[in-house]
Amino acid sequence: MSERLNFFCAIRTVVSFCGISKQQRYSFLTIFVYVAATCYLFCKVVSYSNSEKMIKDKIEIVDLEKKIARRILPPPDEPRWFAMSAPYRRELKAQAALDEKGIENYVPMRYEIVMKGAMKKKMLVPVIHNLIFVYCKKETIQNAKQSIPYLQYRTNREGDKNVPIIVPDKQMKDFKKVCDSYDEQIRFFLPGELNVTKGTRVRITEGKFAGVEGTFVRLAGKRGRSVVVEIPFITNVATAIIAPEFVEAMED
Repeated sequence: MSERLNFFCAIRTVVSFCGISKQQRYSFLTIFVYVAATCYLFCKVVSYSNSEKMIKDKIEIVDLEKKIARRILPPPDEPRWFAMSAPYRRELKAQAALDEKGIENYVPMRYEIVMKGAMKKKMLVPVIHNLIFVYCKKETIQNAKQSIPYLQYRTNREGDKNVPIIVPDKQMKDFKKVCDSYDEQIRFFLPGELNVTKGTRVRITEGKFAGVEGTFVRLAGKRGRSVVVEIPFITNVATAIIAPEFVEAMED
């Protein structure tokens, strides 16, 4: 503010020594202020227009605890983790089709005992049917959807439109690290099944889950506490019991 005042005072001083009348001086200053204000407003409009364009590229991550949306704005031309749906249990079919196209994807799996004829076998099966995460640019997934028409975005309602749910890289990395351990003690929960509002945000410092960030909570029927990694509106995964000395609290 002081710099602006000094600037206008300098302009007024220069004009006062130009040998023009007081009325002409005020006319000159009025025109100058008008032009300056017009330029300022023009810059604001351009800035607002650009910001509006960027808003369209913003991605939405839903905070399940507070029932509100958080936004992240990565460069629109960078790959992102899209939460997708392949209805009628076609997640593995969609995965095979995406693999053929060289598009990175992820279907969370776990071991289960399944019947194969008269035999019981321990096999990897999808944790949540229809769910698949796809990592690519939006243009790439749009093109892929033309040949995989059953592949759909998982969305969340924002105002009067549905917005694709996109998972931050770090969150997805932690989710995959827990899932890919195939630890029999890890547990999966649907949204709303687990209340983590009273938990503490922590980072695991030791063990096979070192570096994973989540909410430190006590699960029903368990004596110790686990770290829960959330994929809002999709699923939550809880680690095995973690000793308190193996976690550190995170700042909000």
